[in-house]
Amino acid sequence: MSRRTKSVAFESSRHFDHDQGDACSIDENTTLLRRNDYYSYTQSAPSSPIFLSHASSVIRRARSNISIGTRAETIVGHQHSALDPNRTWYNNFTTIDWLREGVRTARDQSSLSLGGFQGWLCCFFVSLLTATVGYAIMLCEDWLFSIKSGRCSSGWWKSHDRCQRDFMPWSHKLLTAFTIHTVLACAFALLAALLTMTTLTVFPSGKRLYMAAGSGIPEVKVILSGFVIHGFLGINTLFVKVVGLTLAVASGMNLGKEGPLVHIASCIANIVSRCFPQINISEVRRRKTISAACAAGVSTAFGAPIGGVLFALEEASTFFSQKTMWRSFFSAAVAAGLLRTFNPHGTGKIMLLETTFDRPWRFNEIPIFVLLGALGGIFGGVFCIANIAWSRHVRSSRIVSSHPIFEVLVVCLLSSSLSYWNLWTRMSGIHMVNELLTRCSTKHLEDYSHLCPRPDADTSGIILSLTSAMLLKVLLTTVTFGLKLPAGIFVPCLSIGALYGRVIGLLLQSKWSLPLEPGVYAMLGAAAALAGVTRMTVSLVVIMLELTNSLHHAVPLMVTVLVAKWIADVIERRSIYELLIELNDWPFLSSHNATIGHSIDDLLPSPQSTYAATVDVTEVATVSKGVLLDKIAVVRKEGFGDGSLAVVKHGRLIGSVSLADLALSLDLLAAMSNDVPLLIDPFVGKLGDLTTEEFPRLKTPDTAETTSLTNLTPIVDCAPLSLARTTPLDMVNDLFAKLGLRQLAIHDDDGRYIGSIHRKRLVRAMRK
Repeated sequence: MSRRTKSVAFESSRHFDHDQGDACSIDENTTLLRRNDYYSYTQSAPSSPIFLSHASSVIRRARSNISIGTRAETIVGHQHSALDPNRTWYNNFTTIDWLREGVRTARDQSSLSLGGFQGWLCCFFVSLLTATVGYAIMLCEDWLFSIKSGRCSSGWWKSHDRCQRDFMPWSHKLLTAFTIHTVLACAFALLAALLTMTTLTVFPSGKRLYMAAGSGIPEVKVILSGFVIHGFLGINTLFVKVVGLTLAVASGMNLGKEGPLVHIASCIANIVSRCFPQINISEVRRRKTISAACAAGVSTAFGAPIGGVLFALEEASTFFSQKTMWRSFFSAAVAAGLLRTFNPHGTGKIMLLETTFDRPWRFNEIPIFVLLGALGGIFGGVFCIANIAWSRHVRSSRIVSSHPIFEVLVVCLLSSSLSYWNLWTRMSGIHMVNELLTRCSTKHLEDYSHLCPRPDADTSGIILSLTSAMLLKVLLTTVTFGLKLPAGIFVPCLSIGALYGRVIGLLLQSKWSLPLEPGVYAMLGAAAALAGVTRMTVSLVVIMLELTNSLHHAVPLMVTVLVAKWIADVIERRSIYELLIELNDWPFLSSHNATIGHSIDDLLPSPQSTYAATVDVTEVATVSKGVLLDKIAVVRKEGFGDGSLAVVKHGRLIGSVSLADLALSLDLLAAMSNDVPLLIDPFVGKLGDLTTEEFPRLKTPDTAETTSLTNLTPIVDCAPLSLARTTPLDMVNDLFAKLGLRQLAIHDDDGRYIGSIHRKRLVRAMRK
């Protein structure tokens, strides 16, 4: 394994950071505590303040290295809910327990007011940092993109847009200028790819993940749904994402920076939240903060604060409470306000586009709106299928997957060589969209004769140029999105839609002499193309309205976006983000998953698996430590290490115990024999009613006193959720998606326990 490759501690590899001198050390075959530290834990009873204070202090010291995004080498895997009721930690590639986290947060009344204040303060700092980082990316990317063509004689630090007439090209010879442009573009792409390679993570299962590659929105959606991906929102990923994104966009390839800004904002939120204890100890509060950060990211990217809030609600978050909405609104407003102070576009406005359309639309234009939406839907559906097919069959092949940097260079060389000779594809993506949305009534015809031709002018040349640019954009975007680079899909889709929208507007204006504004159709086409790919609806309409300040065209935008989504759903029912989630095999559930052709019986494990995950206390209230260790090993081997064991009595479910809590309890019993009985029946009498023979005690070598660690009933959930076997599968899917369940028990018509459905089983069934 290369020095840049990190190996990740998986479910059974739970350890503390050795550099911090904490109490646990990793062992390749076990997860037991070191013997001397174990004795220090067990010198007092687990219910005593001494024990809880010592255990919690060790856990809190290690917690400084733990979060959603810390480096995988220093992940603490112990879930400490059994010892510290204020905190649960989760192993990599597991799902958090939303119900337990929610109940714990609600019960902690003393921290509600403090947690609320810290939440608002955290969102404020996250928004400030997001806007600052976004501004820096915009400035650097704009300058690097300009440096490929020339330099500013009045100041080397000025970009082409800020330099205007003082900008000097490197050469007036076409071939020399093309060579310099291509070499610099490939150099930027190469540097971005090399940086991305440093974030490669290889999991024990063989899965390879480049943390900084792509837009990051699919993974953020999965994390906000409750899944844990260690390192994805860490400091290393943030640095590589920021620098790599700047270089990748400056290379001129068909990718954008707007989507990755959501990932960057999420990284900032995860890192800043570590400074606020009430957020740091709660996975629910942390994810609420990340949801608000997504709104700040979109607000920074587009200059659309209201659209950012709706994006966080519609696309990013699975659980979006009213409090989260208010904090998202606050975060988006702070980010937009600071961005206005920075003035990144030099216009005094925060909007990414500067065009405003105030001409009212006519009812006879509705068929044209429907046509634009249909074209966007066709493009979106076909693009999703083609891009995923390319990733699955070409990019995943042995030759391409083993040489990702070579793939980046080939695509960059192809993009630069083909795009340079067309005026439109040579521009940056957002500059092209801004030009295509030009209002002819506000421009001098001699300056924009190519976009605003005179009534008697021949438009075949500009139509051919725009059409060829659109086809080239479609081809290059299909093979570019998914490269091992920080890359978004928003601006490429807006560019493609604006191109075909402007073509339709020019055709209608020149061939049929209709009194219309071609820029309006470019705007509608841009929205339709993006809606077809991402299936955004409400948030997209609001973002486009904020970008163009064209409230008169709210209804045309709504019609176009709805038609685009409907048509795209017919071709491919899943958006590009959902397809990427499925391609990467993330356990993400949505409430609109198709359940036709499935039943609960299809999701239940085999009788052997059910037996291995069940503890029967009908005959005796205890179970040996060795039996529990065997059951944990079997369940983990099947890939359900974040599940639980069912406690059954007379065939009926009386409780369940989390594997993580159980594993920690057994770690504390490392010095005991595997034959020792452990009390696990939650309905047995109190501890004082048991004899010494029924409830053995452990004597430590350091003290003559004894301690009782074999009572497991405190970690048994006496009220697990359970459904009848005849429950419709749609209801099961809704419970998993809306409540964030990890596991759901099933009983027959007589109330007898027959098995449990794990979240991962449901996801696999829905994808077949």
